[in-house]
Order: sequence, then C-alpha cells, then structure tokens
Amino acid sequence: MTRDSLFNISTIALHVVLFLATWFGNSLVCAAIWRVRALRTISNMVIFSLALSDLLMTVVFMYRIIHLSSGEELHAACHTFSEIAFSDICVIILHLTVISVDRFVAIKFPLRYKTLVTRKRMKMALAFVWLFPLIGTVIVPHLLPQEAYEDYIDYYDSFHLCISFHQHQFQNTSKIFAAIIIVLYIVLPFIVTLSGYIYIVKVSRDQQLKLENQAHLEREATRKVEIKVAVTYGIIIGAFMICFLPLLTGTLYQQFKDEEKKNMTRVMQILSIIASISACVNPAVYTWRNREFRKAFKSIITRKNAAEIHN
Repeated sequence: MTRDSLFNISTIALHVVLFLATWFGNSLVCAAIWRVRALRTISNMVIFSLALSDLLMTVVFMYRIIHLSSGEELHAACHTFSEIAFSDICVIILHLTVISVDRFVAIKFPLRYKTLVTRKRMKMALAFVWLFPLIGTVIVPHLLPQEAYEDYIDYYDSFHLCISFHQHQFQNTSKIFAAIIIVLYIVLPFIVTLSGYIYIVKVSRDQQLKLENQAHLEREATRKVEIKVAVTYGIIIGAFMICFLPLLTGTLYQQFKDEEKKNMTRVMQILSIIASISACVNPAVYTWRNREFRKAFKSIITRKNAAEIHN
C-alpha cells in the first residue's frame, strides 16, 4: 500500500468519525434544549442555533467521504459544498461573537440582563447571524460577472478543501476580495469576541477581591453565576479558535505567498480536519461543565421522559 493510499484511507476514516461524533453530539444538544424546559433559556437559544450550524457541517463531511472514496472530483458539486462550508464557518464564528456579547451584557449589567436581552432581540440577532453570511458569501457572488465569481470559487475551494490532492493546483485570488472577506467575517468578529472575554476576565478578578473584603451582595452573587457560565462559553470559543486558526494561517499563506508548495494541498487537508474537530467539541464541553445538560443527555440516551430529569 502506497503512502498516498494510506493517507487517503486515514482521511476517510477520520471524516467518518467526525461525521458520527458531530451528528450524535449536536443532535443530543438540540434534543436536550427542545425537551427540557429548564434548558430553554435565552442564552441556550444561541447554543441551539450553534448546534444546528455544526450539524450543517456534517453535510460537508459526508460529501468529503464520498469524494475521497470515489477518487473522482465533481467540480460543480465541489464548488457547491465549498460555498456551504465557507458560509457555515462564517455562521459559526458569528454565533461565537453573539455568545461573547451575551456574556458581556450578563456580566456588565447582571440585574438588568433580562430586560436588555429578550427573546425577541435574541431571535433578531440569530436571524442576522444566519442571513449575513448567506448574503455575503453565497447570494452576492452569484450576482457578479463570471470572472469575479470565479475568484470567489477559487478562494472557497482553497479555504475548505473540497479538492483532490492529486490534481488540485492553488491559484491566487483577488487580494482585495480575500482581505475584505477575512476582515468582515473573521477578524472583526474575533476582535469583538476577544474584547468581550477580556472584560469578563477583568470583572472576574475584581469580583474575587470584592468578595474577600465585603458582604456577599446580590449583584456580586449574580455576577459569580454569570462568570461561571462565561467560562464554559469561553472554553467553547477557545477550542474553536485553536482548531480553526491553523487552517486560517495556511489559507493566508497559500493566498499571499508567491511561490507554490508541492505538499501544500496535503498540509491544507490536515489543517482542514483539525478545524473540523471544532464541530463536535461543544457537546463534550456542555457534558463536562453543565449539570443540567448532563442530566438531559443521560435522560435522552436512556429514553426517559423529560419530566423525570429533575426528579
């Protein structure tokens, strides 16, 4: 068995594992929030929507499995799934930004949180999170002239690797387009997310000092609970960044570096697999950090009624 064949088989096996883990874990999250009243909070509306976006990535995993197993590259299907994958990544990143803003408001205004973050406002935010990437990365490119549209296709294909490492050749796309997409859908959301969590860390440190020197006030008690939740979401955001940043770095390298590397395609495939791991991490974090989710998952797996979970 050649090295290329062994690499191909290993890649298929990894994608099968990713598909099953992502589908099972995120389906559990959606079912838990849907069935258990205690989990139907405004904050968990974001988690439910994030789980749906992770489930959408399983469509891409399935195509990769079929593509790698057949050894054939269907260009039309390749472009379609590249667009789905790239748009879904943007949706996931914006979900993490909404989580960060939600936790910022909860920490900054703990006693006013319920009046500031309402279900209606959260639904509007989630609608934006889904529609903004769809418009910017799918609808608008299809309205452009053919030559400009091909720039989008080249960029998407190189970014999420709906490719065959035997015959794909990287091509530089429009530098301006690449810069706009990266800034609008990745850099700015990342700055907002990071800024929110820097503030949360600062408040957490200040709170520890206050609780050491004064009575346990309602405001500080509320903040303590919100900080614990923020830590859980911070782990989710951190895990995504750790998985995703290597792929972003590789993409920037191949887009802006003049010389081509023979092994760049294989490297990018490996980085893409690492990025894909983020789709199945969240359910594991909820199980580890949240008692209500643990009980709900156990109830669903053992087929108990939702009403029995809190008994």
